Amino acid sequence: MPRIIWSRPGNPTRAVARALGVSHPQLGDAIHAIKKNARLRPHDNVSIWHDGSVADATDELIGNIYDEI
Repeated sequence: MPRIIWSRPGNPTRAVARALGVSHPQLGDAIHAIKKNARLRPHDNVSIWHDGSVADATDELIGNIYDEI
């Protein structure tokens, strides 16, 4: 069953990167690319799921971390 591993304001922690099996810089770069492609601002909040999926504030899927690495 899918579960959210990050849905707070601010930048995801190193623990989120470890849970996804990526480096913290890779996670940051992927989030920035996904937000840019979705036309979100850098400070807009997103949710990150355990499978790498990223959703915006309306829970619409906007990308996947693994597609950006």
